[in-house]
Amino acid sequence: MDVDVFIRQEVQNQGFNLATEEGQNRVVWMQEAWRWAQEISGGSLYIPISVVEQLGRLVEPEANELGSRYHSGVDVRVGDRHCPSFQDVRTLLSFWCQHVSAHASPLEAYRIFQLIHPFRDGNGRVGAILYCWLTGTLDDPTEHPDDLIGWS
Repeated sequence: MDVDVFIRQEVQNQGFNLATEEGQNRVVWMQEAWRWAQEISGGSLYIPISVVEQLGRLVEPEANELGSRYHSGVDVRVGDRHCPSFQDVRTLLSFWCQHVSAHASPLEAYRIFQLIHPFRDGNGRVGAILYCWLTGTLDDPTEHPDDLIGWS
């Protein structure tokens, strides 16, 4: 699938109307994050925490200006689920980068990343980039991770 088509679908799946400035901004921001990931991935499965933090900033530059929720001191919920405390995000994300991303399946790594929910906003979009990084499909994304695990 064409990367830009994938990105537009992802932004729309995240609930943004592509006909609005808000939706269009999210497409541009995700395109910038995606292109940056393509440039630096180099086929490595190891994804440093600094890269994940930067992807969060690129995908949502306003909400994630400081990086992860650890830096902004914000707790969040997804529906009825309380996400890990902002105080635990740095440790969990560090563990994800050092162990999970390189040793778990890409689908399991994606699922765990979403459970950590390290950012105030844009976790699904960052997760989609990370998933494609880990599957080696940054140049040709084919599947939407939420569809694979039933989290639409």
